[in-house]
Amino acid sequence: MFDPHQDKIAITVPKFEFLKNSEGFLMQPYNEPYILSFAVDSSGRSEPRLDFNFEPFCKVRPGDTVKMLGDGLLLYGPRNPGEFVALSVLVMESDEDVRKRARC
Repeated sequence: MFDPHQDKIAITVPKFEFLKNSEGFLMQPYNEPYILSFAVDSSGRSEPRLDFNFEPFCKVRPGDTVKMLGDGLLLYGPRNPGEFVALSVLVMESDEDVRKRARC
């Protein structure tokens, strides 16, 4: 049985699907998404600690499902969060290719 005062937890992303773009004329052969996450738990009250994670993914085609190795991309833990864990996850796509074209 889970003991919320002692047991550790981990929050992961096991996979994600990159949806197809509805704007067909702007479609790229592949995309470069990345996941950015921030997590804080109740221990942050006495020992301020913000967990930060950044993970890029290269050459993902529209409609592809990206599966992570093992238990997935670790966003938090493993540790005991105490009373709460607050997690913010941002999934974005790199615009480096657009910036390179603009410099030409």
